[in-house]
Amino acid sequence: MPFQIDKTQNCIFVFRNTSRVKEHSPDYNCFIAIDGVEYRAKLWNQVDKFGKIFCSGKVKRPEEFYTREDMRAEAKAAYKKRIAEGDIEPKSTRSRRRKITEQGDD
Repeated sequence: MPFQIDKTQNCIFVFRNTSRVKEHSPDYNCFIAIDGVEYRAKLWNQVDKFGKIFCSGKVKRPEEFYTREDMRAEAKAAYKKRIAEGDIEPKSTRSRRRKITEQGDD
């Protein structure tokens, strides 16, 4: 996180998600500090039955935070599992085969 939240203050920071790549990605990311505990939230724009725009979202407790390291470790474990099950070949084998195929096309 490029900034520090003063956890002694009861405050909230809301950032527009400018890198939305999927329709279900949140419109806003939030960082919340309440009584010294940091929470994170994701907000989506909604429209009610009268046409008024509002935000709804989900809040995560600190123990539910999912870091990039967690995602990398999970992806690596899934990759190794797929190799062990024979679903895919290791990347080094695929790239060697691609090079041989490209050389053979000449």
